[in-house]
Amino acid sequence: MKAEVFTDGATRPVNPGPSGFGAVLYLDDEMIYNTTGYLGRGTNNVAEYFGLLAGLDLISDALDSYDIEEVTFFLDSLLVIRQVTGVWNITKLNLLRLRDAALERIRQLKQVGVIVTLKHVKGHAGNVGNVEADHLATTAVLRQQKLVSTLASLNEEVMVLADN
Repeated sequence: MKAEVFTDGATRPVNPGPSGFGAVLYLDDEMIYNTTGYLGRGTNNVAEYFGLLAGLDLISDALDSYDIEEVTFFLDSLLVIRQVTGVWNITKLNLLRLRDAALERIRQLKQVGVIVTLKHVKGHAGNVGNVEADHLATTAVLRQQKLVSTLASLNEEVMVLADN
């Protein structure tokens, strides 16, 4: 069985800034699993790596239920693709560690017979899988920002009540 995984990272409203990631696993053009997470303050490149790592974890988890022989990861980050495939050098230690974590997960998948391919997909170009991964990544950030804003408002109300 062939799988497709779309991954993305996002920072909002600026880069670096609040960041999140999303990953979506498709089998036979049907979304099977997705995952998302908020990372706190960081760069878009770090968020993109976390998207890939989350996607690799989705495939590892799916192997318990599905006979996946081949997986193609679609990323809109050329930096991540080129660093993971060894085309570009890495000068930042944090990205080196994330690349090594991705390579270890890829090695583990290959060890159980899964063929892994990374492909570039143009971001914000209407590709359904990329749109979904981007939505998950962006939503993770926006939910956290909304939560922080709500907590700040509640804190202000408590302070006003305490002064009365």
